[in-house]
Amino acid sequence: MGQQSLCGFRNWLFNLLIDFLVNSGWVIVIKNFEKSEKETERNYLGLTDYKNETIFLDRKGGTPRILIHELCHFALGVSVLEEMAKNLPFKEIRKIKGKKRTNKEFEWVELKTQEFERLFYYSLTKKQVKTLRGFIDEAMVRYKQDGE
Repeated sequence: MGQQSLCGFRNWLFNLLIDFLVNSGWVIVIKNFEKSEKETERNYLGLTDYKNETIFLDRKGGTPRILIHELCHFALGVSVLEEMAKNLPFKEIRKIKGKKRTNKEFEWVELKTQEFERLFYYSLTKKQVKTLRGFIDEAMVRYKQDGE
């Protein structure tokens, strides 16, 4: 009974994330991070741009797992995780690497997003992973049409 309810929750959350992505106006764009102007971005596999409502995925490393990571930023980052990070007690934030509290909060959000990605991605069914792959393939077609 417990396993079925966890599968139901996983399906519900996955459908919620996909519906939110499809109906929100956000766009998935393939980007060659190796050739990025910003040196710090050259090792990225994905990036969420809240201002332009865009999820960037790397040309080579943009996998369904990275898309789940970026969906977590897009869906949970601003409202839930970033607010939680602001309210962390000093004892907790002290344990995280970084010099300034804002850097530590950012790092905490990233760690929680990676934790979500790890737990959620490996619970997905093959059909759900194929759905994510479909979004990436569609973005790749647009990337190739635009002349890389």
